[in-house]
Amino acid sequence: MKDRTGISLDEAMQRIAPRIRGHGGDIQLSETSPGVVEVHLTGTCAQCQLRPFTYATVIEPELRAVDGVDEIRAPQIKVPPSTVIRIQERLQNSASGETSQSRKSGI
Repeated sequence: MKDRTGISLDEAMQRIAPRIRGHGGDIQLSETSPGVVEVHLTGTCAQCQLRPFTYATVIEPELRAVDGVDEIRAPQIKVPPSTVIRIQERLQNSASGETSQSRKSGI
């Protein structure tokens, strides 16, 4: 997971939006309260089966980097936090070249 970088919520949304728009969708910030951000996907992304992956790899890491964001709500995305963490860990492991086989064999 990304460390907090001190970027603003607007900056995070500006980083996220082009990646979502590139797939024919958009992201809207629909509700905020102290420490809580709620987002909604629109367009083709609203019904896409890969929403959990997009959330885990694009939306959640960018919003977590914003100082003061303690909770991210994405009502369209029904995925437990443990699944988000597993997706992020697997991506980090694959980026570093580690595989489940190398972990099992101690390589």
